[in-house]
Amino acid sequence: MIILKFRIKKDTIQSMLNILFISLLLMLNSCAFIYSGSKDREIQTQLHQILAEKSSDFAKCAKSSEIFEHFKSQRVTTTLFLDINPQGQLDKFKLDDKEYPDSFVNCVFDIVELLEFPRFDEQEVIELEQPFAFTEN
Repeated sequence: MIILKFRIKKDTIQSMLNILFISLLLMLNSCAFIYSGSKDREIQTQLHQILAEKSSDFAKCAKSSEIFEHFKSQRVTTTLFLDINPQGQLDKFKLDDKEYPDSFVNCVFDIVELLEFPRFDEQEVIELEQPFAFTEN
């Protein structure tokens, strides 16, 4: 029998678990809500996947902007509000009403601004509400 031993720093494991937790939270809870009469499940799934793929980048924004120190908490939740037009372009970006550091807001916006959202046939704007939870190491 061969036994392999690995040494991994505790903070590395915690960071990996945080990213995994956020990804699972996004994928399993189906937290995205779409308003304005659009019931197209395919578009909702695509939007949810696009944001879920960026959850680790959003977590990096949280860490680099020191929101845990800012809010004096080891866990911070935020809700991202987006309006997507039929051309798949971002019409509106907003975070919930907490007083986030500008560095966090700018970092999240810089990521969202570069995302490619799907086009859709309807002439409505999709209003997307997506919660995120970030945990300090």
